[in-house]
Amino acid sequence: RTALDIERCFVFCIELSDKLDNTDLVSVQQELIAFYEEQCNEKDTVGLVAVNGTTDSNLVIRLAPKERIDADQKEALEKATNETGGTMSNPALPFAVDMVVSPSRSRTSDVFLIHISDGSVWDARAFATMTKKVREA
Repeated sequence: RTALDIERCFVFCIELSDKLDNTDLVSVQQELIAFYEEQCNEKDTVGLVAVNGTTDSNLVIRLAPKERIDADQKEALEKATNETGGTMSNPALPFAVDMVVSPSRSRTSDVFLIHISDGSVWDARAFATMTKKVREA
């Protein structure tokens, strides 16, 4: 099979701190929504994991076909770029990697992980663990 005859899976991972000014956030949001609308087809599966600045948890939209929950996905992408201030105690990237290395997903779809970060929630040990997990998938 080639990329042309199987569906794709997009997982958006957003880790932004409250250090970004509003102009930067608006730009990130516009580019992210444009990418989503232009690149994600109706049959593609889309998911989202983002740090949530108001609580010590992550905003998660489980993988689902774009055609089924398009409005929820778009609203979550907008919310994820409006809420900043995540902490190192709860980074979003490990959860996003878990979504993309799922055996059923990675064998039936071309998988893309779109990671948008300002580097504020960076953990070298966690990154090394995730790299190993991806290589083993």
